[in-house]
Amino acid sequence: MCFSKAVVKYRIPILILTVLLMIPAVIGIANTRINYDMLNYLPEDMDTIIGQNELMEDFGKGAFSFIILVEGESDQLYLSALKNLLISKGKISPLKEIVFIPTGGVKGIKATSAILSGVNEVKPPVLIDGDKPGVKMFNELKADFYAADTDKLIMVTDFSTVPEAEVEDLLPKAKLAKVIARFLPRPEDTDEEFDDVVVDNKPICNQIEEFAKAQGIDLGGKGWKVRLAAMVKREILKGTDKVICESDPEFAKILELFTRFS
Repeated sequence: MCFSKAVVKYRIPILILTVLLMIPAVIGIANTRINYDMLNYLPEDMDTIIGQNELMEDFGKGAFSFIILVEGESDQLYLSALKNLLISKGKISPLKEIVFIPTGGVKGIKATSAILSGVNEVKPPVLIDGDKPGVKMFNELKADFYAADTDKLIMVTDFSTVPEAEVEDLLPKAKLAKVIARFLPRPEDTDEEFDDVVVDNKPICNQIEEFAKAQGIDLGGKGWKVRLAAMVKREILKGTDKVICESDPEFAKILELFTRFS
């Protein structure tokens, strides 16, 4: 009763004090910006922050990206383009950014995975080509380093009808062959184009090398795969269907692969 009587008796001062206290509260609300990055509130010596900083320094991507290891830079370019295509068509809506990190070949998979596993020891998924080195590494990883995470080992051949398929073989052969024909230098003494001789049941990179050797074409060293991938990526991102469209059977397989990633 004493408290209630005091409130009634001093109601005017209480109201004035309440209004005065509301002024800095309103100013604080107006000037406070919402920050959804919870990492900003964690101490710098915490394991989570240490791992995040190392990822950003080494790879330019943090722990809040969904990382997938691929063998080479050309694989990264193809898959990044296909990811953007699927997102633009509303086929996938990843909660995290999907980032493809090249390991410099199959021999670099273990080392790169160990670095990215970091403190929490969660291994990233790996996409491996179906050629002989890829199959050998797949079996090695399955037997030891990924023995407890075999579901994270993904073979390209599971999503292509081409024996020993590589990432390039995920795309429709006939369409890709036309892009390759524009990519390859054309000797003056031949009328044969690459898209005239390409076949469906062989890895397309092997066919490119065989065609170049037969025609005396200099591919310009090992970097030709990356240069070709960059050209194909530009075509995919144009959205002109010159490389792949939804009606191609390969599109469904690519969508299945990205569903596996998530």
